[in-house]
Amino acid sequence: MIIAGAGGHAREIAGILEERNETENLFFFDGVTEGLLPPVWEKFPVVQRPDLAKKIIASDPRFIIGVGKPQLRKKMYDTFMALGGKPHSIISPNAFMGTFNVVLGEGLNIMTGAVLTQDIKIGTGCLIHIHVSVHHDCVVGDFCELSP
Repeated sequence: MIIAGAGGHAREIAGILEERNETENLFFFDGVTEGLLPPVWEKFPVVQRPDLAKKIIASDPRFIIGVGKPQLRKKMYDTFMALGGKPHSIISPNAFMGTFNVVLGEGLNIMTGAVLTQDIKIGTGCLIHIHVSVHHDCVVGDFCELSP
């Protein structure tokens, strides 16, 4: 699996994946920084070219959007979809998810301490930050970033 981003938010996602014991064959993507980058935490390789990301996607199509800004989230989504990727949502095991009429788009980041109750809709590619609450009758559009 590849995390589309290699900054602070991407590292937060890796922490959640570690909690879920899902870090085997994990890569980060940073298509912005010049020069070779060391592995994140001396453990996870950072890929910097789309052609190398495409090779990873060929063996595991899942990608997680690992950046915060909505415009950049959309750009990463489009880039990785064009490479043949499949958006993967990451939901912290320490987030609360309602049971009734909770409609979730693909490629979400729902972080630790988030509370999503009943009768809500969250669009594709959204980031629900740490300790954000989304309650009944809320509709969140695509690629939104909700902060506390």
